[in-house]
Order: sequence, then C-alpha cells, then structure tokens
Amino acid sequence: MFKDSLGVDVKLAGKEGKVMTDEQKKLQLQLSRSSFLPDFADPINFLDGFQSTNPFSRTGWVNPQYDKLIKDAYNEPDEAKRFKMMHDAEKILMDEAPILPLYFYNTAYLQSDKVEGVVRHAFGYVEFKWADMK
Repeated sequence: MFKDSLGVDVKLAGKEGKVMTDEQKKLQLQLSRSSFLPDFADPINFLDGFQSTNPFSRTGWVNPQYDKLIKDAYNEPDEAKRFKMMHDAEKILMDEAPILPLYFYNTAYLQSDKVEGVVRHAFGYVEFKWADMK
C-alpha cells in the first residue's frame, strides 16, 4: 500500500523485540510499528507518552506547546478546561504526525439477557466480580 498510495518502497525487517525497541529509542528507524494499551481510562494516558521528556516516546518529536498542554492538563482541576487542553494537544499530535495511528484495538461482546452485573470499563476490561444469573 505504501508503494501504491505514496510511491514509497518499503523493506520489512523482522527484529527481536528488544533490538527493535533499542533501535527505536536511538532513532535508528525511519518507520516502525508499536502498540500501546492504556493503564487507566483517561485520554492523558495516551497523550503523555509523546511529551519530549517521556522515555516512552521513541519518535524524536519535540513540541514545547504540546508538552505544556499535557503538563497543564495534569494540573487542571476543571474537567472541561482539562479536556480542552488534551483535545488541543491531540490536534497538534495529529497535525504534526510523529505517529501514524493505523488501528485501534476493540472487542465485541455477546451477553445473555440472563446475566446481570457485568462491568465493562471504558478501556476494555470486563469484570465479572458482581455478575449474576437471573
């Protein structure tokens, strides 16, 4: 698809995970695939990893405005203002494109009407701790 859509020849290279991570951190790759699953259900969980000072970021991308928005969002008690800051930061991230989201993990669930009390968290985890059959 890179060749057809962009006219770019891409050579795939299979690498051991630790080798690839090391090369990513050293900014030795032009393009690589990574994934991330959230630790908690808040947009900041995805966004803070791309701050220039965050060791999770393996892009070499630096944007002081982005960094400030994330830092300020951590300290903002007003939820509406905080979400606006994160939205503005996400826009910068998508506009400057140091990352290229290809897909998002999702899961489909089928549940009987006889089961109640199942808790589905916003970030994908399912708890049956309180589940019961009717």
